[in-house]
Amino acid sequence: MPRKLHPGDVIYTQDVLYRHYGVYEGNGKVIDFSSSKGHETDAADACIREKSLDAFANGRECSVDDSVEQKYSPTETVRRARSQIGKRKGEYNLATNNCEHFARECKSGKSESKQVQKVVAGAAITAGVIAVTATAIALGKKKGEEFES
Repeated sequence: MPRKLHPGDVIYTQDVLYRHYGVYEGNGKVIDFSSSKGHETDAADACIREKSLDAFANGRECSVDDSVEQKYSPTETVRRARSQIGKRKGEYNLATNNCEHFARECKSGKSESKQVQKVVAGAAITAGVIAVTATAIALGKKKGEEFES
């Protein structure tokens, strides 16, 4: 069972492919970086918004991300999030400026996305495996050619 939400918590909902992040303000309110159409990745009108916990969750369970470093107190985390309501916070970008970047920055002072870091690391590992495999195949073919000569 998920733990009780407290003001200043960085919370998320799990979608099929990604997590949507926000800062729990208390009293059933969340501050997030999203579009007016919801929290999908439509960058056209994305800005910092205050919404109900139900609207944020959109039918999904909310969880607390306890991995976020706490540089600021819960009160200061909420103040930092509230100070951005209505602002665009730069152009929404899935890789460099998304809802997770915003929520983590409010609590830790670091604008980062662990989701993006995992995807980048996974892509680098995949690229490395492909390069090693291609090299092994090429070397194997070359060795086979040497035997045919």
